[in-house]
Amino acid sequence: MRLRAAGAALLLLLLLLAACSGDREPETIGRDGSAVVEGGPAVRLGEPPPSYRVTYRVEQLEDDRVMVREGILTVVRPFQSRFEIDRILRVAHFAYFGRSQPGDETEVVTPVPSAAPGDVRADILPLGEGTETREIIGRRCRVHRFGASLLDGLFVEGDRVEACIDADGLVLEEVTTIEGAIVTRRVATAVELEPTVDDDHFELTVRVRTPDEGGGSVREITATSASPGAFWQLTAPPPGFEHLGRYATVPPQTARLDDEQTRGQYLASVTDVFTRGLDVLVIEQGGTLGQVPPFGAHPHGRLVDDLGELAATGEIVQHPNGAEVRVLIPPGRFVKVSGTMTADELVAVARSLQRTEGQGLEYVDAG
Repeated sequence: MRLRAAGAALLLLLLLLAACSGDREPETIGRDGSAVVEGGPAVRLGEPPPSYRVTYRVEQLEDDRVMVREGILTVVRPFQSRFEIDRILRVAHFAYFGRSQPGDETEVVTPVPSAAPGDVRADILPLGEGTETREIIGRRCRVHRFGASLLDGLFVEGDRVEACIDADGLVLEEVTTIEGAIVTRRVATAVELEPTVDDDHFELTVRVRTPDEGGGSVREITATSASPGAFWQLTAPPPGFEHLGRYATVPPQTARLDDEQTRGQYLASVTDVFTRGLDVLVIEQGGTLGQVPPFGAHPHGRLVDDLGELAATGEIVQHPNGAEVRVLIPPGRFVKVSGTMTADELVAVARSLQRTEGQGLEYVDAG
């Protein structure tokens, strides 16, 4: 009798718990720690800091539950960045232009040199006046609307994402809304300008994936090396820029030289890198082995006409950390001009490129 009563009581408890669980109100993401500010001084962008670290509280709505994590973004301009959240780590480092894959990866891929991924250069973005001023951890920021997340490396026109940018150009809060509900929010809980950062912070002591494995490669070549045939270069860099180096680059890709199905799509290029303080300018040119188009129209690109001797038309793509001019040269070649400059400045660089005839590559580390 006692066992039967105990069993009945347990069943009743389980039924009550199930009922309570079924009646649980779905959780929502609020704006704790972020307050609208009326009046006071305007938020005006100043000179971008050479380095920074922002710690974010990351809130994400998943199945009516709010999942909370901590993310830390560290940037040393113009090349280095490190973003870590839980067991996901992405690192970019000047020494090898390497970047880890997202997730629990133990290998590194080596992309073409670029400005630090994850960085937001608000000083060169085409921002409007903004919609409102907010205060977060004692810092004022101005809200701007976009169609995608700046912190995820996208610049898209739209209004589903609100990014609050402070006078140092840092994103203090980013809110993504779908059908009136906040589904993702990243809000700063700490900001450090010019933090003490050792190079070891950006090193990854893991295996680097080889080009044969789709990992890519970057090898320095002499400044006068050029791939055979038509080669495009500047007679002089833009004011203030210095030539850092010229590199033979193979970007990470799924095409393989030993695979007859993808061999024709295998892409290689030559990349010139210029720097000016916190800024970088990259000119990449190359082609595919099978002379197939290396890329198509970018979904967020816009047409640009009259690129001088280079081409009649191309497209310009805006990124959070700069912009990029992309030109297809049939049957299977391309030129990209990118960097931490405005779109108009990069178009001017593309228009100034002059054609020469390349005679081959000479590697600096050839021995």
